[in-house]
Amino acid sequence: MHTHEAIFDAMERKWVYATTGLRMTVRFCGGWDFKAKDANARPPTNVGYAKGVPMGGDLTNGPEGKA
Repeated sequence: MHTHEAIFDAMERKWVYATTGLRMTVRFCGGWDFKAKDANARPPTNVGYAKGVPMGGDLTNGPEGKA
């Protein structure tokens, strides 16, 4: 089993992923207003696009004090 750290390290190295069965689509959004509960939203893409910028988009500098 892979850890979250190992999966993200592979993505940073631009390694591809493979699956068996259904083809998954991986989507990442970045932003400054996400809350922990947003990870459990269904479908999570609604929150990602409402509060963030999709992968490949331009994320502006964060407000003071935001990480």
